[in-house]
Amino acid sequence: KDGKVTPLRFLAIPPQPLAAGKRRGRIHRRAPPGMLAPYPAGLAVLAAQDREHLLVADNLSDDVLRLDAQSGKIVRRFDLSTAPYVPAAFPYAVVASRDGARAWVSLWNASRVAELDLRGGKVKRWIRLREPRSATAAGSHPTALLLSPREDLLFVALANTDEVAVVRTLTGKVMRYLNTGLPGQQYRGTYPNALARDADGT
Repeated sequence: KDGKVTPLRFLAIPPQPLAAGKRRGRIHRRAPPGMLAPYPAGLAVLAAQDREHLLVADNLSDDVLRLDAQSGKIVRRFDLSTAPYVPAAFPYAVVASRDGARAWVSLWNASRVAELDLRGGKVKRWIRLREPRSATAAGSHPTALLLSPREDLLFVALANTDEVAVVRTLTGKVMRYLNTGLPGQQYRGTYPNALARDADGT
């Protein structure tokens, strides 16, 4: 309005239920019993018939929420917890296919990307990206996600290994890892956490 960016409205995200068999970490101690405090991170917009939906990576609740962008109602919840305690996976970014059938979510602390079947309402597969060899070793920290123009490739920034993983979306297999190290760089530390591509996707 008048050349200024102003909020149209706010969508409230309520506490989310703790999945059966899981225990909540201390970060949720002020949430109601059996519930998890929401913490929205990455967003993706979905065209759904005559209304837009949002996919929200819920960082501290280890889930992704599908919301009706107009009403704010939660249409579906995808549980992405990967350990007995929540949070453990820390969903970070989310991208969706143009047809609204699939989405991918980077799991910062799980060294994985979760592929979602949006029409079936389930996690289709887990794509493992340089998972640590022990429980105390550092993970790869997947952050930003980017689809190629044809959506046949998914690029994943791995902040803790200075790489970008190139994944075939059809199979979920990693084709290769691109090194983000600078010329002459001796130690790790470029920490990639954003991605962009040129117009022709090369």
